Amino acid sequence: MGGMCAFPAIGFTPRCAVSPAGFPSAASTGRPPSATLQLMSDKHGPRGPGSVQPWQVLLLGGASGVGKTSVSYRLAHHYGVGLTEVDDFQIVLERITTPEQLPAVHWWRTHPEEAAALDGPGLLAHTLAYGAAVADTLDPVISNHLDPGAPLLLEGDFLLPALAARPQFAGREAGGRVAAVFLYEPDEQQILANYRAREASEPRRRAHASWDYSEWLRQECRRLGLPAVAARPWDTGLARVIAAVDSRWPAAPSSLLS
Repeated sequence: MGGMCAFPAIGFTPRCAVSPAGFPSAASTGRPPSATLQLMSDKHGPRGPGSVQPWQVLLLGGASGVGKTSVSYRLAHHYGVGLTEVDDFQIVLERITTPEQLPAVHWWRTHPEEAAALDGPGLLAHTLAYGAAVADTLDPVISNHLDPGAPLLLEGDFLLPALAARPQFAGREAGGRVAAVFLYEPDEQQILANYRAREASEPRRRAHASWDYSEWLRQECRRLGLPAVAARPWDTGLARVIAAVDSRWPAAPSSLLS
């Protein structure tokens, strides 16, 4: 559910400050339950050996605060694939690049006064610019996982639907091997409640930015024909995400691939 440490003011809370298992109970806070606590008792994992998914890379996107973390670990467990948080790539990008090379990645620190004054459309435009920079960074990573035997789940705030729709990655044909699903939260007040449950500062502006981005992602998924799944009800969220992925990219019997 977190985001990049560089954006404390626009709706992307540092994951480094929040443990993946740090969700309070849903009953007490109205927030998604702990992914780790549900992992072992999950009814939807892991998938049996009788079928094989056609994709090699699965993208799980969605705005900060909608509940991705409560799904991502269990989703990776269900499909029996590795999980990488895109936050890690963002941290590396900040360390190994300069503002001249990737201005969008460094802009929040190099232009703090301008960033603090951004309105809603400005925040969204900057978020999309950052997502485009992340997409170009992930392009060779996804290409490296297109071969059978190394499936991967990538999860993060800045994953854009257009990345999943690319026909090629680092010059290699995608060939239906990159799947994607995006979580959204239609209620801005619920995103605000989620933020308030995990931090002390007033997150109203960041919650609005996150909701605005969430709505943009939902519309973009509709335009590109990608599945977008409502985050709530949380107790059925994982099942609905799995159903959306399997419907769009149905598994084939393993006997047909031997």
